[in-house]
Amino acid sequence: MGTKRTRAAQPGRTRGARREPGRSARRELNARREAEKTLLQAEERFKSLLKLSSDWYWEQDESFRFTVMIGGASERHTGLPMREHIGRTRWDFPALNITEAEWAKHRALLARHEPFRDFEIRRPDRDGKPHWASVSGEPMFDAEGRFRGYCGIGREITGRKLAEIRQREGEERFRALTALSSDWYWEQDAEHRFTRVEGRGVAEGDALRGWSLIGKRRWETGIEIEGGWEAHRALLEAHKPFRDVVMWRTLPDGSCNYVSVSGEPILHADGHFAGYRGIGRIITARKRAERLLRLEHAVARRLAEAATVSEGMQDTMRAICETENWDCAEFWKVDDSAGVMRLAEHWISPGEPGAARFVERSKGVEFKRGVGLAGSVWASAEPLWIPDVLADPRILRKDLARETGLRGALFFPIVHGGKVLGVLDFTCRELRPPDERLQLALQVIGAQIGQFLERVKAEDQMRRFRLAMDESADMIVLIDRASMRFVDVNVTACRLLGYSREEMLAMGPQDVLPVDREELERSYDAFIADPSTQTGMKSNYRCRDGTLLPFESTRRVLRSGSSWIIAAISRDIRERLAADEALRESEARFRSLTQMSSDFFWETDDLHRFTLLVQGSGASPTRPEDELLGKTPWELPSLKPDAAGWEAHRAKLEGHLPFRDFEIARPAPDGVLRYISVSGEPRFGADGSFLGYRGVGRDITDIALARERIASLAYSDPLTGLANRTSLAPALEQAIERARRRKSRLAAMFVDLDGFKPVNDTFGHDAGDRLLVELAGRLRSHLRASDLVARLGGDEFFVVLEEISENKALETVARKLLVEIARPFSPAPGHQAALTASIGVSFFPDDAGDAETLMKHADVAMYDAKQCGKNCFRFFGAPGPG
Repeated sequence: MGTKRTRAAQPGRTRGARREPGRSARRELNARREAEKTLLQAEERFKSLLKLSSDWYWEQDESFRFTVMIGGASERHTGLPMREHIGRTRWDFPALNITEAEWAKHRALLARHEPFRDFEIRRPDRDGKPHWASVSGEPMFDAEGRFRGYCGIGREITGRKLAEIRQREGEERFRALTALSSDWYWEQDAEHRFTRVEGRGVAEGDALRGWSLIGKRRWETGIEIEGGWEAHRALLEAHKPFRDVVMWRTLPDGSCNYVSVSGEPILHADGHFAGYRGIGRIITARKRAERLLRLEHAVARRLAEAATVSEGMQDTMRAICETENWDCAEFWKVDDSAGVMRLAEHWISPGEPGAARFVERSKGVEFKRGVGLAGSVWASAEPLWIPDVLADPRILRKDLARETGLRGALFFPIVHGGKVLGVLDFTCRELRPPDERLQLALQVIGAQIGQFLERVKAEDQMRRFRLAMDESADMIVLIDRASMRFVDVNVTACRLLGYSREEMLAMGPQDVLPVDREELERSYDAFIADPSTQTGMKSNYRCRDGTLLPFESTRRVLRSGSSWIIAAISRDIRERLAADEALRESEARFRSLTQMSSDFFWETDDLHRFTLLVQGSGASPTRPEDELLGKTPWELPSLKPDAAGWEAHRAKLEGHLPFRDFEIARPAPDGVLRYISVSGEPRFGADGSFLGYRGVGRDITDIALARERIASLAYSDPLTGLANRTSLAPALEQAIERARRRKSRLAAMFVDLDGFKPVNDTFGHDAGDRLLVELAGRLRSHLRASDLVARLGGDEFFVVLEEISENKALETVARKLLVEIARPFSPAPGHQAALTASIGVSFFPDDAGDAETLMKHADVAMYDAKQCGKNCFRFFGAPGPG
């Protein structure tokens, strides 16, 4: 540049003309220096901007070692000065979120000189706190096309990732809380259409299922509401909150599922109404319990008001039949002297001719103890529910049941004082499974009827026989209304109250009752005015020692000449009250146990071998009882749990810990796989020694299958209906396993569309979606039904073809698919679009021995097809036709 150059003069040129090239070179040199200066200034400004931002710029050489690192954010991310990056690769630095296999995959991408976007890296800073970065890069090539390395940028994304983690954790906590409760959560848009329904109650309650509600308004789902929809919709239009609104759905069998729903309006920040959100609770069990409680009260009231046995039994049978939808009822009364039961009362639902014929032909029938269904209940004193009487060998009137169509039956004994007074049976045309809640309610009603029958019997006896003062277990006193003095007492009264007979005869009821004389006189006068026998009066006698004696008494008015005598028979109910309390505690324990399950009950010994198995009427046994007894659960054939699951369960048993809802899948004798949920608790002797386990189990096959069906929804592509990436992996593994067993070949085809993005950008995403759906249909229609077709995402598809014997057959399929894909599409009216595809093919076992490698090699072959000009196919590892 400083060297002086001379040139020989050329003919025809002036001296000035010879100096012109020198001036031009100097101007060019000055311009170059100015350009370099401007470039340096631009680089300085670029570096300054990077230091101020959360980004940094980097370059790597052909060996992927850093040569340039500009920007302060890099130091914050890695905790190292920028100069310490130079000469080192990215994988030389620790990354918390990237495995060695993932680094290998990234290095393979770099080796192919492909660009990459948003490669996320998590690294600790100097203090050990994690930082996230998103890195993007692209290859650099010189003028001759030789690869010179990579350049790109990095971005600090720690704040964004932490926000995502907090949001995800919050959502997970919300879902966990919802799943743990018996509630579900719901949201609706401004048009009151469901947009979100989730929670355990959605899966468990038939009243509302989330998948059937999305996009619908509540009144469009067949649900009914207390007060009617018009009033509720007016409340919603006023954007007011609501609480505990009862709704229900009537099921095909006539029963109802009830829910209690609460909600509040959602408002945008600007105050505009955005919809509703709230919770729901399944209250079917509560409504059922309330209904049965009302039935108990109604029966008690009608029995109390009935003047005769016939009136009381008619009203009771009618109330039960109308409430629980039975067609007819019969009361079989025990005749102790003859040792048989005979039909005493009946009730028939109007409009049921079959029931009328059934009752008419029951007249004159007699049951002996233990004979027939009614006789069996008489002998056992236990209720009996028969879903289908035609299937029960004990029935004596099978032809009559078949003729009248009455199939479902319920028998329960009327017991009082430990004695069966009769049997009530209810029948209907439907096959009805056992209802435990109704059976419990009928136990209460049976006790009420027993008390009613005994009361009527006692009243009848008192009308026929004079009152006897003998050695009665009850306290019997006779009271003169005029003098308000005892005129007679029995030995029991003296003994229990602690007075002598002489002392008692000098006293009156006001001396031993917690009521003053005036109130007793008013009560007796009212009793005399309406001289019906009074029973069930409860109070306390005051004994001589000051203690209180609870009793229940029966009172009757007698006329003795011109005087009125009150006869009071009182029973010490201390033992009964204690028994009632014990009974309430026992019933509470029983209800608690029945909530666990009711299909079957089991017991094991201290070595966990079955010693007892009681099958319920609704149970579905997976093995005959004699095959189970003496064996441990893990000695029986099962498909679930696996060995590890059994080992964990055995460890819990050895620890003598209770367990709940342990699932077992066993093949039943009919070949059907049954799922069973078992719960149990340890048994211990009085000395604390371990005796074994006892528990209950229930068949949950329907629940398990429904759970599997729900899970299957996650394995399909929502747009095309093809298999998705999630389901492809296990399906491909299974196909490879089949090919391995059959010693056959399998082909994997990676199909990537050419030119889809311009069509999608030109005609819109809806048109692009329609094109993908049509393409999926073309692929499916030109392949065998057994061939697997999956959409990996975007415009990538994957095809698995089994039983491929020759490559030529696969070539024919590939060409057919290329032709079919190349047929014009109509993305919009009046427009056509032409696409092609690049197809990569790999074979098992020729090219790969596992699913992951097979897919990777098909992907590599697809890229070979693209590099060969697209609209063709290539086999992995070798050029192929296309």
